[in-house]
Amino acid sequence: MRGRRYTATGASDAIEGMSAGTSASAMASASASAGEASKPPTSARTSSRSSSSTAKRRATIYDTCDVMVVGAGLAGLSLALQLGRDGVRTLVLDPRPSDSMAQASPAAQVGGGTLITPVTAQWATKVGVHAALLRAEGCRVVDDFVGLSSPALLTNGKLAKQKPRPEPDVSTREGALLAELQHKKGLVGAQSGYLNVKQSELENVIRGECSKAKSVAIAWGQSFESVVEEAEDGTLSCEVADIATGESRIVSCRYLCGCDGRASRVRETEFRGKVEGFDNKEHKGVMLHMMCECSLGWDLDRAAYRLEQKSLNGFGPTIGGGACEPVPGADPKAYRLSVNAPFTMWAGSADPSESPPLSLLQKQLKPKLPKGAEISDVSWSRFYRMNHFVASSFRRGSAFLVGEAA
Repeated sequence: MRGRRYTATGASDAIEGMSAGTSASAMASASASAGEASKPPTSARTSSRSSSSTAKRRATIYDTCDVMVVGAGLAGLSLALQLGRDGVRTLVLDPRPSDSMAQASPAAQVGGGTLITPVTAQWATKVGVHAALLRAEGCRVVDDFVGLSSPALLTNGKLAKQKPRPEPDVSTREGALLAELQHKKGLVGAQSGYLNVKQSELENVIRGECSKAKSVAIAWGQSFESVVEEAEDGTLSCEVADIATGESRIVSCRYLCGCDGRASRVRETEFRGKVEGFDNKEHKGVMLHMMCECSLGWDLDRAAYRLEQKSLNGFGPTIGGGACEPVPGADPKAYRLSVNAPFTMWAGSADPSESPPLSLLQKQLKPKLPKGAEISDVSWSRFYRMNHFVASSFRRGSAFLVGEAA
């Protein structure tokens, strides 16, 4: 009994550390302190709709587990990997048919971050995936801390003169912070520096490591439906559906973690209506933006740039802006561009799933890019607003919300 309580408490600490709406990078740096794994006392029960084909699949999915993680995205995989390294029996559910489908899904290829912070890089070293990340396609070590937050500026297509960056002065606040990062925390070099790498590559690496962990199982094509019973000791009996057959079964877990994104089913079934005053507030931005990944032909160095458009040949007020960021990979012309949509579209309700046409992207970007710059071969494009989503609570008993679900 003592060992079981230790396992449960350690898992709880790990999950709570990764909740509260933290970003994917912050999630990855959370640590688990669980002890040896143990099965919950509640026995698994199978729904009356189960068949012999379902029974055959049970070899690859736990009937009981310490932690059930819903969603095999970056948040869910990071949590599962850390729990698995600490021996916590973890089951990850994902409705996508397979890991290959997960890699090919729009969610894995469209958008996503491209920068891993030093803290997350240290977490990657701790769990043994840092070397694999360095080998990922297009991964680049970035040691220019200042350049990350203050990239070069293009105003009406003209590159602003860059001031030489002096050595950090430890007597200033910025210099002292930088010195602390470099010396006190040892954040220097490839082992602890920033890594420029695609989020999809990061997910691939973590997914591969999860598959090696003996206490972690990823069940593809399985959907969390709801919690059907909560025992007095906190054990949850969850209904899990097979997407292909529609059959369902009961899986028992000690903790449930909703890492299933903005449209979280865990949040909607286990928090809304069950937590007094629960709300998932959405704060929408006013400006409408467009983003795309494309081939950008120009003569500037491959680096990040801020884009600015001013009236009166650059001497008037700012009337538009954007950003330009190299996409990690082998293609030197691959860039991700962001730019404001025309003012006349701001009050509309552009569907985020819609793709701005190339002609509109070119129209908005042309005044902000150097003369002769060419945009072509757009792999994806989206409208978006700078929104903020936050749940009023990220824990209810043994259920947690993590990442965008929170």
